[in-house]
Amino acid sequence: MQSDYITKININNIIAKSDIVPPFSLSSLSAAYRFSTQHVLSRILVSFQHSYFSIYNTGSVISRSSRSVSDVEASFHRLRSFLATYDLELSVHYVILNIVASANLSSPLNLSALSLYLSTCSYDPSSSLSDDGHEHFVKCVTFHFREARPHYTALIFPTGNVIFTGFKSVAELQLHISKLYSLLSEITLNHPEVLAK
Repeated sequence: MQSDYITKININNIIAKSDIVPPFSLSSLSAAYRFSTQHVLSRILVSFQHSYFSIYNTGSVISRSSRSVSDVEASFHRLRSFLATYDLELSVHYVILNIVASANLSSPLNLSALSLYLSTCSYDPSSSLSDDGHEHFVKCVTFHFREARPHYTALIFPTGNVIFTGFKSVAELQLHISKLYSLLSEITLNHPEVLAK
């Protein structure tokens, strides 16, 4: 297998959490921005460029859609300035809850053959999702990295696309992408039927 088996890695979404420093009141912010009550907890939605924030009535702040750690830091900095205009102080600390990334393998894969050689995976070619009321067939191998906690997962599609999820740092993501590449290299070397023709 070639060294460029996994092509460019794209970070698609970093979800991070911070908190408003107590004591606080959201009354001035909620006068300008309405609380959404679609969830159990009420929240206010705010966005800057491609980063989106949910500000909960508990003081928790969830950031999503950043594509790098520097994006997370910059968007929290912008939010900190924004909240200061409403007499709210956002903590300078945050934690990354989940990094979702994608990569493309240089070759399409035969998933039913691949699933035979991945010991910690699940594959059901007839599984479906119906979020929008319609049936959608999703063909992918769900590969679970051996670590019990946190749960790192790779969704491997027949096109060779892979989605990685559950990571808390870019370093851990890169390490496990390398582990998956080594594992797939070994499997395809010993079992060429895994590569789709």
